[in-house]
Amino acid sequence: MADIMQFLRNLRRPGCRSAGLVAVEFRADGIAIAAAEGTGADASLTFCDFLPRLKSNRKQTELSTMVDAAGLVGNRTSLVLSPGQYRMDLIEAPDVPPEELREAVRWRIAGMIDYPVEEAVLDVFLMPEDGLRGGPQTAYVVVARRSVIQPLLDALREAELEPVHIDIRELALRNLVERYCESPRAGALLSLRSGSEGDLTIVREGNLYLHRSVNFSLDSMDRDAATRDAALEELVVEIQRSLDYFEIQLRQAAVSRLAIVPIPDHMDTLMEKLTSTIGAEVFPLQADSLARSERRLSSVKNQQCVAAIGGALRSREAPLASAG
Repeated sequence: MADIMQFLRNLRRPGCRSAGLVAVEFRADGIAIAAAEGTGADASLTFCDFLPRLKSNRKQTELSTMVDAAGLVGNRTSLVLSPGQYRMDLIEAPDVPPEELREAVRWRIAGMIDYPVEEAVLDVFLMPEDGLRGGPQTAYVVVARRSVIQPLLDALREAELEPVHIDIRELALRNLVERYCESPRAGALLSLRSGSEGDLTIVREGNLYLHRSVNFSLDSMDRDAATRDAALEELVVEIQRSLDYFEIQLRQAAVSRLAIVPIPDHMDTLMEKLTSTIGAEVFPLQADSLARSERRLSSVKNQQCVAAIGGALRSREAPLASAG
């Protein structure tokens, strides 16, 4: 069996993408799938849907049926890993040549994971030099367990898709920020997930500078006004702290635009609170509007499929390798 860690190499390096790409994210609550054709400003979103979590013996059949009905059989596919399927940490980078970086980091991660290091697949990408704050070189290390990734790749193949990339959620969201923030100043994206977490991603000139999980429960939006307002205030404070960290600690120009993946309820209230607190332009992200699309996605579908859409709109190429 070929080493599937090769899929994770060079996730951040520029390159050319072929005309079409499918992206699939196996989430805890279902499967998100998106397909795009073309590149850059000419990219178009040709398909996007979400399969709610089903009984285990039906999931593969449902995915295969969707792929066949959408005419996606045989398409090149990016597997977008979902939170819980990997971990990403910021570490001090070993002082080794770039080509030796991944192997040098491999033995540092033993204390970070609860399984044998031999079962780990990983990739490493350096922080931009202007974000080092005068300190040592740092790097993001992405680690996943082989036994977690392999069944997902197998599921794609069984659905007659051709897996050629592995992405992580942070870099899929990075792809979206790139499309609406082309200036030298940074852009940010807030994506609130079901449960008690969300993502705040800050990108400048295609580089991931900061990604933080934010503690926020969408369930709080369904409670009384006092509870809802308190939860929103706490979320706004947490976002402001992250933006301050980016500007002061990382010594970067202030974020110019903050996009919010729409939430089903009280979106206007959230935008009003953020607009009155932070200096950036705040706007709702309609993910399908970043690529020409014949049909508008609902706020629920945008929320469910945002990472898959970002994966399908990737403009970076990872090397093709067989996963066995």
